[in-house]
Amino acid sequence: MSTYNDQYAEVKIIGRGSYGTAYIIKSKATGKEYVAKKIPLEMLNDKEKESSILEASIIKSLQHPHIVSYTHSFYEHGNLIIVMEYCSKGDLSVYIKLAKERNVYFAEKDIMNWFA
Repeated sequence: MSTYNDQYAEVKIIGRGSYGTAYIIKSKATGKEYVAKKIPLEMLNDKEKESSILEASIIKSLQHPHIVSYTHSFYEHGNLIIVMEYCSKGDLSVYIKLAKERNVYFAEKDIMNWFA
């Protein structure tokens, strides 16, 4: 069975949160970019560990054109690593921030399309 490091190379850190760190990674086989969220489980309490494992499970089960898709997950060296699609143009939070800066509002039909 191949490992995370066998399959992917970390390119750069793109974010840090209370549970872990997000990286842009590149598939060694295809060169395609993904995002890996590394969560050090040994640093979390039992409830936080459950939450992290549930997150991976939920992401894996979701299939929608406006939701980042799950690719793979690993448990290695005390880390839960969730590999997901990389959105090169940013996520919804980026678009919300830009709209706010420009004092622009989203059309209701666009919002409904994103969530429906």
